[in-house]
Amino acid sequence: MSLLDGIREKVTASLSEWIKISDPKSNWTIEEFAKINYNESLIIPHCVDCIIVNQCWFKNEENKKPDEFDYSKCPEIPLEKRGLYHPDCHDKKITISNPKPNDIIVFDLERRMDYLFNKKKNWIVAMGYNEEEKNEVFQLLEKLSKESYCQGNYKNNPPSDEKKKYGFRIRINLQFPGKREKLGKIYQITSSYIVYPNGKLKNNTPIGGWN
Repeated sequence: MSLLDGIREKVTASLSEWIKISDPKSNWTIEEFAKINYNESLIIPHCVDCIIVNQCWFKNEENKKPDEFDYSKCPEIPLEKRGLYHPDCHDKKITISNPKPNDIIVFDLERRMDYLFNKKKNWIVAMGYNEEEKNEVFQLLEKLSKESYCQGNYKNNPPSDEKKKYGFRIRINLQFPGKREKLGKIYQITSSYIVYPNGKLKNNTPIGGWN
């Protein structure tokens, strides 16, 4: 790629509504990293910060994508070494079409429903649902999560440094409909996810809190 092509690519990506982060020199992603139990010694010379977002999709807005390296604090670093997330970083922002709900795959949500109904049953009951409606609640959470993510209705949810290697976390805002005596009410709740490659979202917490 010529210098002019590289500049054109960066400008196009900066104007895009959605981007994919891509490292052309690494096949490592959070998906592959999870398969080796997040063993950092096995990904050398690649870094955790890069591989956990490699091939992932983000709304191209502040607080909805990984923070880029602030070179204003390190003006001595030459331009040719100024990578996206750190000096000599190979990651690039690539323009992608705005995702649609059918493009998104949510996983690990269904297996967390028992936890939700055991630990946060009062939330479910408060919104008008009962234990026999676990599948209905699951389907609603899945549908609303896909829709809200595609609308960019989410924010970064940074973990502690020691948990950063487990993936890039986001908190999706959901408008959850009430039922029975709560019919007509809309509850502003959040659901927590880890962004995985190519439109996959791994659920961490079905209902993380009130929005």
